[in-house]
Amino acid sequence: MKRVTIASGARHPVGALLLSVGLLALGAPVWAEEAPDQAPAEEVAPEPAGPTPRLFMLPTDSVGGELTSIIPERVNEGTRARVAEQRGLEFLPTYRQLQERLGGGQNASAAVAEAERLYTSGIGLLAAGDSQRAAETFQRSVDMMNEHLADLLNFDVYADALANLSLAYFQTDFDLDARKLMQRYAQLRPQATLDPEKFPAELREVFAQEVDRVEKAGPGVLAVVGNVEGAQVYLDGELKGVAPARIDDVGFGHHYLVVRGGGSVWAQEVRVRGRGNEQAISVELGAPREDRAGADDDVPAYYLDLRERLRTGRFGADLSPYLVELTTRTGADFVAWIVMTRDGRGYAAAPFVYRARDGLLVQGESVGFNMEMSNLRVGVSRLATEVAAAVREMPAERAVTEVDLAPAPEPVAAAEAPGELAQGSTSGVREVVEDDSVAVRPPLPTPGPVVDDENVISPPAAMPSEGRSSTLRYLGYGGAAVLAGGAIAGTLYLILRSSASQPAAFEAEVEW
Repeated sequence: MKRVTIASGARHPVGALLLSVGLLALGAPVWAEEAPDQAPAEEVAPEPAGPTPRLFMLPTDSVGGELTSIIPERVNEGTRARVAEQRGLEFLPTYRQLQERLGGGQNASAAVAEAERLYTSGIGLLAAGDSQRAAETFQRSVDMMNEHLADLLNFDVYADALANLSLAYFQTDFDLDARKLMQRYAQLRPQATLDPEKFPAELREVFAQEVDRVEKAGPGVLAVVGNVEGAQVYLDGELKGVAPARIDDVGFGHHYLVVRGGGSVWAQEVRVRGRGNEQAISVELGAPREDRAGADDDVPAYYLDLRERLRTGRFGADLSPYLVELTTRTGADFVAWIVMTRDGRGYAAAPFVYRARDGLLVQGESVGFNMEMSNLRVGVSRLATEVAAAVREMPAERAVTEVDLAPAPEPVAAAEAPGELAQGSTSGVREVVEDDSVAVRPPLPTPGPVVDDENVISPPAAMPSEGRSSTLRYLGYGGAAVLAGGAIAGTLYLILRSSASQPAAFEAEVEW
């Protein structure tokens, strides 16, 4: 450290003062005594920066589609462009641009992913001896897989969920349900073997009886035809060929048929009658992918379901399975989206950011846009800043669990008894309508106070016609007009007649 000593003497006060001022300007200390020696401070190396967060942004939507599509589209384009400019973020491309990486839409839906998670959870509950909760969990898993057969790829999970659900119901004394489920399992997997240490003798007996019934009924035949040539035909998760397809040796009972082709999927539960009977099944697939380019049908169901839920304006924990699958497929660390609503004579845009690591969801400050969208550039810049700030900080005070952006219904006044006004009302006109309810019309406006003003001509105290009948007045005026017209006509008649009775004029000549 440098030592600086300032000597101040009475003989040169001005010089000392100037020197002190100069050293102050240079940042040097101006103490008269010398500072002690200090070791030079070690430079602290900056902390190594972590991995750049990867952000995926969903398209901007409006609640219930109440806004013209061009408004969310313009906000979406502008915000994406501004977010891409933010430093410290890896901004991922759109979902369509990621289609090749994501497998062209052949991903299982988020509902199926959630069903498989519930299946795993149910196994843990069953092993822990909590049969009641295990039965509830397995039932939810089976229901979700039944509803999304088109996206169900692993039917082994489905079949095993049936067997475990049967066991859970049996242990909670729902014997009839347990037997039905075990019969379904036997129809799907007649070659399976039940673990005697896990399944009681009663359920193993039900399984053996149903397998014997399937064998006695004999196999059936399914003839599958469709409107898309070469569509792949799956039975209980196994590829059986391409349409038109003939599937032999299909066991008696319930099975699940799935046909995929032309970018569309068809799924249905079928009951095979067996005994060598042939059952014809006609499959109607949607339009080929190339015929609907640009439509949303070429993206996975879970992605469409996610966007549809955001459009409702009401969401929360129910988004978790969809967002988990989205981040898994895209590799994103964060997912952001913007939901727009009508706000008076303008629009409001609410930004949201989801963190995949812990499922935290935060809502940023809403940004307003006027009706003419003249503040679009400023608005999208603010939205981009809100999104980037949320990704960096994820403030706990902005965390949300349930969101409701849907417009509230207009309040409806409670019906009042006939002849009564609302409490606290001092004026108004009661009107009884056909359904006996009472509608209170607003009172007529009362005249305001009289203001003295020289430029205002006050009305007379009483109008000339005040208190008289308008009908009599009009009759009087009409009668007078008739009399006047009659007098004039009579006078003219008399003058003309008098002129006609006078002697004709003559001429005379006088000579002198």
